[in-house]
Amino acid sequence: MLSLFRVERMSARLQVLQSYRTLLKASRLAFGHDGRTLAAFRKNIRERMDDHRHITDLATIQGHLNEMAEVNIFMRNNLVQGELNQRGN
Repeated sequence: MLSLFRVERMSARLQVLQSYRTLLKASRLAFGHDGRTLAAFRKNIRERMDDHRHITDLATIQGHLNEMAEVNIFMRNNLVQGELNQRGN
């Protein structure tokens, strides 16, 4: 039988993975036409995920999930990326 703590940790892991995938989708929407920026953002997100892989405290994980949700909302609602027209402006 699974302990409540183990179930909570499994649930937190699934939430983290879902948030990571959501950020990747948001990055594609925000930076899709700018390959260098998209690659840099995704590299940064991957590095941050690797840096925080060892965290087991559920409150800390929830804090990071909240931060990821805020970044996702910001990217989807507030980022605008311009493109050069034929005249170069």
